[in-house]
Amino acid sequence: MKTMPRTMVSTLIAVSTSGVLMAQAPQLSIRMGYWEIATTINMGGAAPVVDTSKMSAQQKAQVEAMMQAMTKPQTITDKQCITREDFERELLFNRDPDDDCTQLLTTNTATVLEGTITCKGDNAMTGTMRIQASSPTAFSGAMRSSGSQGGRQITMSATMDAKFVSATCPKE
Repeated sequence: MKTMPRTMVSTLIAVSTSGVLMAQAPQLSIRMGYWEIATTINMGGAAPVVDTSKMSAQQKAQVEAMMQAMTKPQTITDKQCITREDFERELLFNRDPDDDCTQLLTTNTATVLEGTITCKGDNAMTGTMRIQASSPTAFSGAMRSSGSQGGRQITMSATMDAKFVSATCPKE
């Protein structure tokens, strides 16, 4: 598997730039506009169980190679427009507001945004995130989460490095 599912990539990129839907607005001092964000993701935990008993040798080898690739770090580089409105209204971990999740902003300064999340229910998970702005035109971050999905234990860690590209976002 050469690329991660698009929804996971979108979620991780949103995580790297999100603010917090809480009583206080994010104080992180970064410029609004067009950003290039490189995110490296490490997935862990139990791999999905796939019945290969009825597959050809070639199909079985392809499935095993895909499963092996899922455990290796993957880097995605994407460009994203960050507006003040999006920055202030996004959830820290970009979860559905209807999920049974509690988010806590633990550090909120001009240079550091840190938080935790705990979710209950079918997709229970806990996570931490830290974003550090080295300047208004560069930030880096790290995220760790663990939980269960479909009865499987899953862990994930990600690091990101972002650089400001332009104050103007391209038209979509």
